Amino acid sequence: EVLLWECLLEISKLEKKLGKSLSSLPKSLIEVAPSRAQGVPNGTRAEKEKNIWLGRTEAKKPPTVNSKQNDSSSKQMSPYQVIGENSYKYQRQELFSFAAASLVAESVNERLALLTSRNTRAKLEWTLASAEPYLEQLRTEFGIYNALK
Repeated sequence: EVLLWECLLEISKLEKKLGKSLSSLPKSLIEVAPSRAQGVPNGTRAEKEKNIWLGRTEAKKPPTVNSKQNDSSSKQMSPYQVIGENSYKYQRQELFSFAAASLVAESVNERLALLTSRNTRAKLEWTLASAEPYLEQLRTEFGIYNALK
């Protein structure tokens, strides 16, 4: 998923540099992009501690006796919000795979297969396999463009 997102970003950058007409990613794809790509830090403990020591983030304070009472009162969510958040976490990857695959699906048969497929991994792999040759073509065009420039 992250490889596909990086590939799509590079395609978008190269298209902009070459002056192609379709040079931006749709907002719907950006909204469901992988969390690492959106700038969310990776959640490993070592990275969090490193960021604390480097002063990039503030250290969390140890819990107190009253901290549970304060947390529960500040985070009151309706049942609909809870269901929405939980379902979005599980469906984000499916939405990303569908949105990315819809960028490369050209024929009616490919679009029909995309709509009927329930395998998220297969959609991601198919999209990456379809996008990589185009990325190589853009890299070649950009290399020739820079050589002639």
